[in-house]
Amino acid sequence: MRRSAATAVAAVGVVGLSALFGPPAFAAEAATSPKIVSVTVNGGRDIVVSDLTTDLEVPVTAVAQAKAGVAGIGVALWHGPNFNHIDGMKLGRGTPSCVTVNLTTMSCTDVIDIQGSLRANLGNPISENDLAGRWAVDAGGTDNNGGFSDDPHFATVNVLRKARITAETSRTQVKKGKNVTFTGSIKRVDLDTSKFKGYDEASVQLQFSREGTDVFTTVMTVKASDGEFSATVAANRDGRWRWNYAGDKTTSAATSPVRFVNVV
Repeated sequence: MRRSAATAVAAVGVVGLSALFGPPAFAAEAATSPKIVSVTVNGGRDIVVSDLTTDLEVPVTAVAQAKAGVAGIGVALWHGPNFNHIDGMKLGRGTPSCVTVNLTTMSCTDVIDIQGSLRANLGNPISENDLAGRWAVDAGGTDNNGGFSDDPHFATVNVLRKARITAETSRTQVKKGKNVTFTGSIKRVDLDTSKFKGYDEASVQLQFSREGTDVFTTVMTVKASDGEFSATVAANRDGRWRWNYAGDKTTSAATSPVRFVNVV
C-alpha cells in the first residue's frame, strides 16, 4: 500500500495525497519524510470565484525536502468540519512542472481548476454557496526510499464569492456646503446559478479623497437593503467619492468606480 502510494505520487506530482492514499485515517499514520517546506496557493491571494461555468485556474507551488531525495509532492484543497467529513475538494491537474533544486529538495507547480462544482461528492445536495469560506490545504509527498508524509492541515486558503459594487451621484457640481446624495448597489455571485444577486445587509463604506491625494477616508457606513444603499452628505471641497466593501468570511472585497464632485 505504501509502495503504490509512493509510485502514484512520483508519477503525478502535485495532485492531492488524500485522494491517492485512500482513507483519511492514513494521515494519522504518516511519517515525516519528505518534509513539506512550503505551499503557495494562488500566489498567496484569496481564491475569488465569479462563475463556476468557466474555468478559474489556480496555480499551486509546493516545496519538499528529504535526505533520500523527493520522489513526488501532493497538494489538495478541501472543505468540511474535519478531515473525516469533507464536503468540498479540489485536486490538481496531475501534470506538474517539477524542478530538483538539489539532492534533497524538489519544487513542483501545478494548476487546480475551479469549475463545475466545489463539492467533493456531486451527489451531495449541499449548496455551492455553503462551500465558500476557509479551505484547508492538504500537503504531503513521497521520498526515494518509499517514505511518505501527509498533513491535511498544512495551511488554509480562502475561497470567496465575488462581489461587485456600483456608485452613482445626484450631482457632479455643487455649491460648498450643499448636500450630495450617493447611491449604489452591491451584488455577489450565487455559485449555484453563477448569477449575481443583491447582497442584503452588507455594510458598505462611503469614502472620500480630496483632490490632489490618493488617500481615501471613510465618511460613513451604511447597510444595504436587498443590495441597494444610499447616503447624503455635505460637499465642502473638490474630490472623488466611492463605495467600498471590505469583504467577509465568504465574500470578496469590492470597490466601486469613483465619482468626482466639483465644489464651487
